[in-house]
Amino acid sequence: MVLPVGAGAHPHVFVATGLRLVAEEGRITGIEVAWQYDEFYSLLVLEDMNLDQDHDGVLSEDELAQLEGFDMNWVEGFEGDLYLEQDGEPLGLGPPETRDTSFEEGKIVTRHFRAVEGAEAAPVVVRAYDPTYYTAYDLGLGIEAPEDCAVSVSEVDFDAKKRALLDELAEIPEDGEVPFPEVGAQFADKVEVTCDAPS
Repeated sequence: MVLPVGAGAHPHVFVATGLRLVAEEGRITGIEVAWQYDEFYSLLVLEDMNLDQDHDGVLSEDELAQLEGFDMNWVEGFEGDLYLEQDGEPLGLGPPETRDTSFEEGKIVTRHFRAVEGAEAAPVVVRAYDPTYYTAYDLGLGIEAPEDCAVSVSEVDFDAKKRALLDELAEIPEDGEVPFPEVGAQFADKVEVTCDAPS
C-alpha cells in the first residue's frame, strides 16, 4: 500500500482485546480471543448491516444471529492479528472458531477460539496487533490463564514509539509517496505465558 506521508500514522479502528489461554501438561494448546470494537466502528457495522433500526441500543436475538461471525470472513493471508512465538519461532494457529457475539453499551463484542499448534512446555510470547496499524489493539479485556500458568505483560512505551515513528516519517520529503511501514508490532504489548509441566 502506498500512502501520502502521515496518512497512516494513526489507527482508525480501536479494539479492546481479551485473551483466555488453554494449556495441557505445560503446553499452550489454544487461545480464546475477545474483540470489543469501539463505539464508532460498531455503529458503522450496525448501519451497514441494517441492524438496530429502532436505535434503542438493543439487538434482538434475530439481529444478534445476523451479526454472528461478521468478522470471521478472513481473506487469505490474514493472520487474525494474533501472533504467538516460542524461542523466537512463530507458532501455528488453527482457523477461528466462532464462540459468541454480543452488543454491550454500544459496542460489538465477539469471541473466537484458535488452536495453538506445536507449542512445547516452555514460555510462549503472545502479541495482538495489526501489522499495518490500521486497527489498534489493547489488552483492555484482560488475560486469563490456568492456575499453573504465570503471565507477565510488558507494556509498550506508546509515546516513545509514536515519537520515533513520526521522526522517521519526517525524514521523507513532503511531496513523496512511500509504502507506509508495517509498524503495528512496535505498538503491541508483549504477553509471556509460562505453564508448569507435570513432574
